[in-house]
Amino acid sequence: MYPDYDALAADGQFAELAKAVYTPLLEWAKQQVKVAPHATNEESTEVAA
Repeated sequence: MYPDYDALAADGQFAELAKAVYTPLLEWAKQQVKVAPHATNEESTEVAA
């Protein structure tokens, strides 16, 4: 447990670990995930019941 982010990141190991863990996930997401915005209330064609 760390009292704050500064204590966690002080030795630089956290940044390296984060890169090692999340870079492959980010690369996968860039190739596999398609993002589309939801329609706004004005654009929505759904009728509330």
